[in-house]
Amino acid sequence: MTTIKDCHLIEYPNFSDRRGTLTVCEFENFNRAFWVTNPIGKRGNHAHKVCNHLLICLSGDCLISIDDGTQRNDIFLDNPHTGLFVPAMIWDIEHSFGVGTILLVLASHHYDKDDYITDYQEFLRLKNAC
Repeated sequence: MTTIKDCHLIEYPNFSDRRGTLTVCEFENFNRAFWVTNPIGKRGNHAHKVCNHLLICLSGDCLISIDDGTQRNDIFLDNPHTGLFVPAMIWDIEHSFGVGTILLVLASHHYDKDDYITDYQEFLRLKNAC
């Protein structure tokens, strides 16, 4: 559970039978996907000005620390049926990865280096300006 405004977990329907489990997700607002395999250390450690993200841990597990400039939550992702929606202007850090982790990220916008805020003090300044 998260108390960060507009961040929320999404449970996706899944169907199991003798052949395995099928998880269903349908999207309209995502233009880019990328995934990180066998991550070590910290990933993310930034915010975006306009891009929203959906993070799904397809395998393994990890912690996602989300921060809106006034409060912080740690969200544990450990199954491929749950995604964490992280809107723009939320600082996020992915860390504490389990062995064999595959983290899928769906992004609302194509890559734009100018959309990234990589300095936490700059992030706070921009948040306070809103």
